[in-house]
Amino acid sequence: MNIKGLYIEDEEDNIESYGRFFEDEGIEVEGVELFKTPDEYYDLICEKDIDFVIIDNHLDKKGVSYDGFQVLKKIREQDSNIYLLLLTNFEFDGYEKKLLGEFDQTIMKKEFVKSFDEIISRIKRAHKRKTNSETAEYIKSGIERREVEVGQELDLLKSVNDKLESIISNRHKG
Repeated sequence: MNIKGLYIEDEEDNIESYGRFFEDEGIEVEGVELFKTPDEYYDLICEKDIDFVIIDNHLDKKGVSYDGFQVLKKIREQDSNIYLLLLTNFEFDGYEKKLLGEFDQTIMKKEFVKSFDEIISRIKRAHKRKTNSETAEYIKSGIERREVEVGQELDLLKSVNDKLESIISNRHKG
């Protein structure tokens, strides 16, 4: 099981310290330089075939004009299944929690260690769901290709059958 995560954070020390927890579980977590806009992260997620994303909510130390919640929303607009974990130092209100997707989780940074087993469990479920979805798509495309091939073979057999019937019909007439 090769699970890869992306950590969007403005403090490299946090990437290293939180990353050790995932390393111990055999999960690869890669830090990333902050982009100019939150729209740019999804392309990187696709390019690197990322299974989950950890996002620090406060990204202001690097001078960006967005926060982690905005990044989460932009990623969620593109992908409704990837597991997103938003690390924060404050509680979200009811409205903000309603904006979170089914596969999103917010965690207070101070609760990270205590919640780590649950986080790992969610990451593994998300990875399994992604793998199953990819497998289903692969099988579906194989079935569709085979249906086209069978259709072509049937057309050829019908053509041969029509020619044989024509030959037999001509022999009976003559």
